[in-house]
Amino acid sequence: MAESMFISRNIVVALLALHSWKSFVSHWMQAVVTLLDTKESSKLNKPLKAANDIFKILCKCVPVSNPRVAVNITLAIGALCLVVPPTAHLVITSASDFLLKWLLQYEHEHQQWSAAISLGLIFNCFHPTDKKSKLQVIDGLFEVISNADSYLVKGACGLGLGYACQGLLTRADSTSDSDLEATTQFNERASVKEVLHTVTASLVKLCPSSCHSLKKLSICGTFSMEGMEENYDSLDDDPWAIAGLVLGLGNSVVALYRLGAYEDVIEIKNILISWIPDVDSSSVLFDVVNSVSLCMGSCLALPSVIAFCQRVELLNDDLDALFNRYTSLATELLNLKKSETVFQNLLMAICIGAGSLLSGILNDGVHAMKFADVKKFLDSLKYIYTHPYPPLVHLGGMFGAVNAFGAGAGDLTGIGWQSMNSQIKHEKVSPLARNTLTIYFSVMLE
Repeated sequence: MAESMFISRNIVVALLALHSWKSFVSHWMQAVVTLLDTKESSKLNKPLKAANDIFKILCKCVPVSNPRVAVNITLAIGALCLVVPPTAHLVITSASDFLLKWLLQYEHEHQQWSAAISLGLIFNCFHPTDKKSKLQVIDGLFEVISNADSYLVKGACGLGLGYACQGLLTRADSTSDSDLEATTQFNERASVKEVLHTVTASLVKLCPSSCHSLKKLSICGTFSMEGMEENYDSLDDDPWAIAGLVLGLGNSVVALYRLGAYEDVIEIKNILISWIPDVDSSSVLFDVVNSVSLCMGSCLALPSVIAFCQRVELLNDDLDALFNRYTSLATELLNLKKSETVFQNLLMAICIGAGSLLSGILNDGVHAMKFADVKKFLDSLKYIYTHPYPPLVHLGGMFGAVNAFGAGAGDLTGIGWQSMNSQIKHEKVSPLARNTLTIYFSVMLE
C-alpha cells in the first residue's frame, strides 16, 4: 500500500492519504487484537500491544524504503496515533520522538514535510500532563519553519502548527494547584500568540501581497516588514508552500477563540473569503503573484472556519453567496481551460472545499440551500467526471462529491459541523435536502 500511493509533494493529497491510513491502521489494529484473543487468554492490554507491534513494524520498514514509501510511513505513523487507545501514551511518545528526528533532518525534504503534518496531529494525542513532549514538538516546528530552505517544508510546518494550536488551552479552570494551572495557561496563551505570529510572518515573507490583509489581525501586532527577506518570485511550481500556511492559519481559529480573540477569529474568516476571488467583479483573476496559492489554501480552510464561527455564533455571512463564489470560480476555471499544474491544484481545492461547505450547511439545517445552486455545482462535477481532465482535477471532483455527502475527506481535526445539531434547536431541513441531493446525484452519474 505504501508503495502504491504517490503523494507527489502535495499537501492535500497527503491529508487524503492520511485519512486512508487512519482507516487502514484502525482495521489492522482490530485484526491484531482478534489474533491476540485467539492466542492469549491473559487479560493484558491487547489494543496497547497491537499498537506497539504495528509501530515497530512501521519503523522496521524505514531503512529499506524509498522516498515514496517513507512519506507514506510517516503519514501512517501519524494515523496510528489518531486511532490508538487513550492508554497508549508510550506508543504516542515513541512515535513523536521518531518523527522529530525526521523533522530535523534538513537534507531529506520528503521526510521533513510529511513529519511536520503528522507531528501537528500527534500533538493533540499527548496526555494532558505530557508538557515535555508538547514543548518538543512545537519547538521543533518553530525551528524548522524558520530555518528550512524548502518552501514546501515551511508550508507543512505552518499546517502542523495550526493543528497543534488546537491542543492548547483545552483544560477547564481548576481550583487544585492553581499556581501550576496559572503558569500552564500563561505558557499556552503565549504559545498560541507565537504560532499566529510565526505563521503570518512566514506568509508575508513568501507572499508579500498578503501583508495588507494579515496586518488587520490585532493578535499579531503591527507588521514590520523591515529585515524580512521577502519573496517576490512566483511559487506556482510549489503552490502548497503558501497554501499550507493558509491552512495552518485557518486551523488556529479554535485556539484564538479560547484565547478570547473573537475579533481575530472573525477577521481570519473574512481574510480567507477575500482570498477567494469573486468572478462577478470587474477585477482580473489572479493578477497578483502567488494569489492562486492563497486561493487554494482558503478554499480548503474556509469550510471548517465557517462551521466553527457558526457554532460559536460569530457568523453573519450570506452562505448562498459564499457557496456561489466557489461554484462560479470553478466554472470560470473550466471555461479558461488553463493547463498549468497550479490551476489543476486550484480546481481540485475548489471542488473539495465546495463539497465540504455544502455538506456543512446541509448538516447544520438552519439554512435552506437553493436547489439551482446545488445543481450547478453537481453539474460542474459531472462535467469534470465525463471529460478528459488531468488526474488532480478528477481527484478533486470525486472528493468534492463525497464531501458533499458528509465524508469529510481531508478533515482530520473535527472542527466542523458535527456538534451543531445538538446545539441549535431549529427545524431540521437537512434530511430532505440530503435525500434530494442523493437522488439528483444518482441520476447525474447514470
